[in-house]
Amino acid sequence: MKLKYFLIGGLGFMLIGGILAVSSYKFGTLKSFTWDNGPKLIDMAQDFQIIPSTEKIKKIIIHAEHQQVQITRGLDFEVETSYEKAYKPQVSVDGQTLSIEANAKERNVWISLEDNTPSITLTIPKDLSLSEIKIEGDDSYFGLTELASEKITTKTYGGTLLLDRIEGKS
Repeated sequence: MKLKYFLIGGLGFMLIGGILAVSSYKFGTLKSFTWDNGPKLIDMAQDFQIIPSTEKIKKIIIHAEHQQVQITRGLDFEVETSYEKAYKPQVSVDGQTLSIEANAKERNVWISLEDNTPSITLTIPKDLSLSEIKIEGDDSYFGLTELASEKITTKTYGGTLLLDRIEGKS
């Protein structure tokens, strides 16, 4: 008889826990956590930046660690980033050079209910031909699609590099 009360009490606690989990998920709680000397919640943010057409960008320098970087063609010069709030990427324009510095923390254990991979998507206008693209990264994915540049330099350590429809001299 006593076992019956424990089972009913346990079922009640499971039901309350399920209701709390569903309601917190529905109202926008943090949905990802990692194990870094103990459990920690991950707070992600997104940023969207348009580079003015008055800037004549000829050179792109990207340094990224533990990121997913995609460079492709489009209508406008745009930089879209998704990052952990503690590790915001730095995007700067100096003369004719666009520099992106993005360093995220390596995660050994990461549990997430949505895709929270730190990423950078750089869209370059279709009519723009660059003089140089310089990419350096550690444990990052780099995807370059439909680009025209005279020179492309890459240094990747433990990452992936995908070149698709690239025009260039060296």
